[in-house]
Amino acid sequence: MAENLVIVESPAKARTIKKYLGKDYEVLASYGHVRDLVPKEGAVDPDNEFAMQYRLIERNEKHIAAISKALKKSSTLVLATDPDREGEAIAWHLNEILKERGELKGKASQRVVFHEITKNAIREAVNHPRELSPHRLDVREVGHHPHTDDRVHAAVLEAERLLEVCGRERVIRSAPPSELE
Repeated sequence: MAENLVIVESPAKARTIKKYLGKDYEVLASYGHVRDLVPKEGAVDPDNEFAMQYRLIERNEKHIAAISKALKKSSTLVLATDPDREGEAIAWHLNEILKERGELKGKASQRVVFHEITKNAIREAVNHPRELSPHRLDVREVGHHPHTDDRVHAAVLEAERLLEVCGRERVIRSAPPSELE
């Protein structure tokens, strides 16, 4: 039994990352998005504080089933989807699906992010998990909504980039001064 279940987006990444992490980790792929907004008029429920209505993506149900089966044998779910807003959305949706099914009871759920697929980068990410980012998800959902136009999509992309820049600036400012300064 692998103590940790790591979820990435592609099976090729899963195979490579499995080699880097070893026997305490099972690594599976989500094969991209696992659920989406209900088409057209049913996507938003105005009577329920404008809650978004989702449905599973049929072609990925078998991948969710494999993830659920592997999670039963693990104590920690590690969501390691891509670091962009799409990856954040995939991680959030997977987490929500598993939570709604009661499959996360008594298990830890972590989000890890890496920007390169190297042994050191993967291990560093796994050693420094973070929470899922609702801000990144909100930005993605607004841009993905079926009633938005190109101007809204552009604004969403701009907001996303601004979030990234601000996050990087916080990291830079929190770093100790170097000799070059």
